[in-house]
Amino acid sequence: LRGRMEPPLTELIERAKAEGRLREDFRATDIPLLTVMLSRLAHTDRVLGPALARRYLELILNGLGPGQDQAPVPPPVDDDALAGWLSGLRG
Repeated sequence: LRGRMEPPLTELIERAKAEGRLREDFRATDIPLLTVMLSRLAHTDRVLGPALARRYLELILNGLGPGQDQAPVPPPVDDDALAGWLSGLRG
């Protein structure tokens, strides 16, 4: 799945960066981590979980856009380490 999804996501992300719509340090490999975070939050509670996930999705999306405050963030995790971590989540 990763082999099929990463190339088009990378292309989309690079196009968004070129258009000035996405911060320069975002990578395709950031998407699975954000998805896991929001998914886990959404499933913590049937009533409050979806509302919290929606709020934090909006905050994340707003923070991904380019802006005047482009404080650097820590570098992304190595691709192999990330793949191992995601595999561990699946059990």
